[in-house]
Amino acid sequence: MRAIQCLPLALVCACYNLVPLQDVTPTPGTTVVIELEEPVALQMPGVMLQNLVRTEGTFLANSADSLIVSADYLWSAAGVKHRTLGARLPIARHNAVRIQERRVSTWKSLALVGAGAAALGVALFSVDQIVGGTSNGRGGGTDPK
Repeated sequence: MRAIQCLPLALVCACYNLVPLQDVTPTPGTTVVIELEEPVALQMPGVMLQNLVRTEGTFLANSADSLIVSADYLWSAAGVKHRTLGARLPIARHNAVRIQERRVSTWKSLALVGAGAAALGVALFSVDQIVGGTSNGRGGGTDPK
């Protein structure tokens, strides 16, 4: 039963890929990961985050010289991950080394649905065996002697 309850969570978490974008600006509202050439700093309430080299969040807008991201996570050069809860981060366009867009992965989705269907089939078969189901057409229980 717990496996069936966890299936929606697995569908949401496991079925995405990061696809590199080359010379294309992402559509506003998409989830992106942007790696920076030069570290930047971001002033948060009560703390200053420095040496940030990577961000993950929702792409908001762009202009001729910058990209605006609502950052959910920021990584420092030391590899420390900071949760920022949607801080607006302007990124100079020349500083964005690599932009990746989060997209649904077809093969991962199909593999997960297939594994879920197989698990459901095994569960139904095992329940039938536990309650004493038979294939002789006379219903459940044991065979009379």
